[in-house]
Amino acid sequence: MSGDVTIRVLSADELPGQLRALGALLHACVHAGASIGFVLPFTQGDGGAFWRTTVLPAVQGGGRLLWVARQDGRIAGSVQRGIDTPANRAFAKKNEIGFDDVLEQCGLRAATASPRSHRSRSSS
Repeated sequence: MSGDVTIRVLSADELPGQLRALGALLHACVHAGASIGFVLPFTQGDGGAFWRTTVLPAVQGGGRLLWVARQDGRIAGSVQRGIDTPANRAFAKKNEIGFDDVLEQCGLRAATASPRSHRSRSSS
């Protein structure tokens, strides 16, 4: 990877068209040994099913935000932030998949560290 990295929120309308790429990313990460809660054997179909049955409904329902990083025109990583966290819970759940150090290079880890900052903007 050598090109510029762009990071942005993927909308619920855009997500269905990206499920194949996200499934392939998840598959590649699991097969590379990423410690993200999946174990081998893990197929590309398993990766696609995760995005289709778990992430897509949560994004469409407004309970989760999904950021994707693109480099050289392809999805290089993703971060999810659950924003439907109960008010009495101190933190929201965050899931990172992929990112080949893109999070650190682009400062996205810091940008997604505080769920309160987004919640206060989205609830007003």
